[in-house]
Amino acid sequence: MNYFVTGLTGAVVPVIVEELMKKTSDPFFYFSIRSGKKGDDIHARFEAVLNALELNEAMTKSLARCSKLVEIDVEKENMGIETALYEELVENTDKILHGAADVRFDQPYETIKISNVDFTKRNMSCLTG
Repeated sequence: MNYFVTGLTGAVVPVIVEELMKKTSDPFFYFSIRSGKKGDDIHARFEAVLNALELNEAMTKSLARCSKLVEIDVEKENMGIETALYEELVENTDKILHGAADVRFDQPYETIKISNVDFTKRNMSCLTG
């Protein structure tokens, strides 16, 4: 089963990924990750998530092997993903786990609307056909 996953660097999605690793035979994950606001690249952000998961060492290594990182920009068409990779996602994704959201309620609506509403409307429908 191939999963396209948003929200990996949040609080809820990593728990779901842990469960999928334990219960799904031969999973593969495309993890969409934005560069960090502090300059962290997507690989550093992914490593931080791997280190925080409650998986044994073998499962953590397995997750790293069965994952492909996809750098995204939520304000760009097709999430800013290069054409060949985007086509791969459309062709190979079996299930979408969309858990990305901006939950900082101290922000203006127009700011959080980009990732919570516009992103979903513009990009998730493309992957699901």
